Amino acid sequence: MSTDSATPRSDFATTMQIIPVVFFTFLCYLTIGIPLAVLPGYVHDDLGYSAILAGAAISVQYLATLASRPLAGRSADTLGPKRTVSIGLLGCGASGVLLLVAVLCGRWPVLSLGLLVCSRLVLGFGESLCGTGAILWGIGRVGTSNNAKVISWNGIATYGALAVGAPLGVAIAHAVGFAALGILVILLAALGFYLARPIAPVPIVHGERMSYRSVLTRVLPHGIGLALG
Repeated sequence: MSTDSATPRSDFATTMQIIPVVFFTFLCYLTIGIPLAVLPGYVHDDLGYSAILAGAAISVQYLATLASRPLAGRSADTLGPKRTVSIGLLGCGASGVLLLVAVLCGRWPVLSLGLLVCSRLVLGFGESLCGTGAILWGIGRVGTSNNAKVISWNGIATYGALAVGAPLGVAIAHAVGFAALGILVILLAALGFYLARPIAPVPIVHGERMSYRSVLTRVLPHGIGLALG
């Protein structure tokens, strides 16, 4: 009975070590979710561009995320997961600044769209570093035997933030205006950066270096399954 009663406490303690760091993933994806449902309409209706261009301007973020994955991995291997998360949050904050300026420049559609695309690119960079760093930070806190638990909680934080952020962004945009979205993104990123400071870093683990192509080839079949899901 003592062994059985100790197991839930051990699992709970492990979870409590994971949640503080995947919370930064939640904040990061909240900065993604808040403008996600609003910006296509802004580009199409307010700036006057086609629906295809509006979708492309928003989707460019995910190309930046994919392209910056190798950088995120190298950063975690050299600077450590904590600093990688902090840099990612700074990227999210910078995207909020660019988003705010893009909305303020709405009288000039070309300039506004250009700033918005830059905002999405920087946000993709921040997403990549923050998400990668948070997973490795969590693994460093609880050990590789809990990899699946860290990744699972990180996924909950990711999709939970998107689920909360999208309707929240719509409500804020209707109630206050598009500019408020940029301000909120900046505040969320600043909050994450501040909260990350007192949490202890984990030792940097130097693993075997693999080419990006090799990693992509191994992950791709499983990633396609996730994409289809």
